[in-house]
This record gives sequence, C-alpha cells and structure tokens, in this order.
Amino acid sequence: MLSAASAHDPGSTLRGRGGLRPFYVPYNGFTNAGLPPRGRFAVARAWHRLRAAGRLGERELRRAWHRRFECGDDRGALAVGRLGTDLQLHDRPRVKPAAGEADGTRMWRLVPLLAIALALAAPAASAKSKAAPSWAKPQIQQVAAAGLMGGDAADFRPDDPLTATELEGVVAAFTGQEPLPADDSPVTLAQLDARLVQTLGLKDAAYRFFRGARAAGLNPPKRFGTEVVARLLGLRTNHPAGSDELELLPNQAVTRAETAFSVARMLQLAPTDTEWLNEVSQAFTVPTLGPWQQRVLRVAASLIGYPYVWGGVKDGFDCSGFVWRVYKLQLYTGGEGLGDVLKGRTTYQMSGEVPKAERIGIDELQPADVIFFGARGPKSKPAQVNHMGIYLGNGWFIHSSGYGVALAQLEGWYLAKFAWARRPLAESGLEVDAPAP
Repeated sequence: MLSAASAHDPGSTLRGRGGLRPFYVPYNGFTNAGLPPRGRFAVARAWHRLRAAGRLGERELRRAWHRRFECGDDRGALAVGRLGTDLQLHDRPRVKPAAGEADGTRMWRLVPLLAIALALAAPAASAKSKAAPSWAKPQIQQVAAAGLMGGDAADFRPDDPLTATELEGVVAAFTGQEPLPADDSPVTLAQLDARLVQTLGLKDAAYRFFRGARAAGLNPPKRFGTEVVARLLGLRTNHPAGSDELELLPNQAVTRAETAFSVARMLQLAPTDTEWLNEVSQAFTVPTLGPWQQRVLRVAASLIGYPYVWGGVKDGFDCSGFVWRVYKLQLYTGGEGLGDVLKGRTTYQMSGEVPKAERIGIDELQPADVIFFGARGPKSKPAQVNHMGIYLGNGWFIHSSGYGVALAQLEGWYLAKFAWARRPLAESGLEVDAPAP
C-alpha cells in the first residue's frame, strides 16, 4: 500500500547501506570535503592503483567523478571498483619474446595462437549478438502475464517506441471500454503520463495541482499536473547512473519498456492510493509570492517532469544539479548577483556555505528557500547532507529525486531528515517583496 509518507520516500533510491558517502579523487583540484578518512583513503588507494597501472585515463576519471554527485548510495566508490575490475578483464596477455628473436619469427609463432584465439572468440561473439535482457524485464513479464501490450514477454520489443494505438489498447484493458481510434504515431513521455493519469481517474487531481501553481503566478507547463501525479504515484523511475541514456525528456518518444514499467506500477496500486492523491490535491495551494520568489519558482516549476540524471545540469538533474540550474545557471534580469551566491556544486558544499548562526529552521521557511536533508536531521554536519530541493510553500517543495523533477510534501522521511535551509534571495541582497524588473 502506498501512503502519503511512502509514495515519495527516497529510502531505496537516495540512501545506501551505511549512509551516503561522497566520492573522492585527488585530481584537478577536486576536494575531499566531508569524506570520512577510511573512505577517503580506500578510494584514493584504488585511484592511485588504477592510475599507476595506466588504466585510469581522464575520460574514465571524469565519468567516475560524476558518480560522486550526491542523491544516491555509494555508487561513486563502487564505480571506481567496477572500473578496475572491468579493465582487468580486458587486459590482454603479453607474449614475451626470447632474447634476440626477430620480429618475423615472433609473428609466425603468434599465428597459431591467433587462430586459436579467433576460434575461441567465435562463440563469444555469437553470444554477444543476442539481445541483452531489458532493464524492465520483471515489469514486462508482469504486464504480459496480465494479457497487456500483446501478452507475450518473449516478443515484447522493449526498445520500440510506443504507438498511440498500443496506448489506447492498454487504456481499454483497464477501463473495459472499446479503444479510442488512434494511429501508429509515437507517444511522448508526457502524453503517456497524462493518459495513464486520466485512466486512473485522477484527471481532476492533476488539474488541481496545475490550477494551484497557475494561481500563484508560476506559469506552469501543461504537463505540470499530470507529471506531479504520475511521479507521486511512482509511475516513473530513475535508471542507474551508467544507463542515463535511457532517461527521457517529457517531449521525447517513450519506449515500450518505459510503458511496461508504468503499467506494472498501475497494476500494483490500491484504491487507497488514488484516494490519498485526491485528498492531497484538494489541499494543495501555493502561498502568495513576492515578485522574486515568483521568478525563481517559475523556473523550478518549468522543469517538472525532467529526468533524474547524476551530475546533470541541463537535460536532467541530480538534486544539487536542479538547484544549480535554477539559481546558478538561470539569468535573472536585475538579479545578476543571485548566481554568485552558490559557490559549490554539491549538497555538501552548498549546505556548508551557510554559517551555523544563519541556518534557517523548518518553522521559518519561505518560498524559494533552498532546503537540505541529512542523515541526522538538524544535527547533521554538511558532510552528512545528502539531498536538497527548493521550498514551494505550505509544506511542499520541488526537487529532483528517483522520480525525476517532482513535487513532494515535507513529511515522513523528509520531515525527519530536514537539516536546515538557506535563503539565496536575501543572501544576494534581493528583498523578497521587492518588485522584480
């Protein structure tokens, strides 16, 4: 059963065993801020070992560094470990020639070895030619077992784009009605979420979220309400950091695999889930905003529905990347100093830039404040801050989590782990109620 606390609880996606740990690499000025000594030395040893062996170039290092960005479990350190293992597997044995042996002699002696290697590699190449299992294999099996989307898991075509005809077939199976006329045009991610939300009888709930944001002057995109509902229900998921190419923007064509994940999730929902969502949508309001709060939150709201991408700041974001995009990369006329307030890129750095005496408590939150969450709640140190977002007001905030950029309520895990907040508008000298240019 999905409850108000668990519908968006990041427990499985944001917390790893043993808590969150940053990833450290002694390279080009990257810092080790907040990394416990044991973890720092362990990862540093792994880095130096791979670097000394000539197996860790700048490209691999940069990729590993991006795993360091927070909002996940210990995948950063694991990425380095896996990198070493993968490279070891691809090491080629070297044949040491005898002293004084001519190159031509070595060549002819290697020919039989080459023939044997090619013979052994043939079956492996044939095996590699077979399609790898889809990331959504469990969901595909569930959907096929329910007789949906063709009912055949073995011939599912997970990477094919979903067509409008196929989507209407899914909707008809859920509603018991005849499918609406449709063609074979591809369906976008936003269109899929909107249709599934409607199928669940939550169209009005989605509109209430949209209406609340519009009433506050946020100019939300049309997908705002349906994306809020879809992500609160868990119809979207975050792909592992090594598979970020699978992440989709709202206007991109959705695959049958993504659809299977959503439909499998719908099969798991109970009536209490939709009842809860209807209740929270009816209570959703945004307080009256000052001009600068409105400008900042307009940018944040426009990104609802974007995917979670580790280290991303453009076409998808991790939690700190989302805040970075809204406050650092967005150009605000008349507020040029706003982008200079945030110095560091990670949650550890952004949360630690605020002096302890200037930290904002949960009872003093205002819209557009940047809020931080840590392993020990208000007692957390900056090194223990592992998530962040932007406060919307009335107990709601916008963040990038395992469901992508979405709305969440400040309750459950978030309430227990709330650490403190900071107010970039005030830090940059902009009065909250001052008229914006």
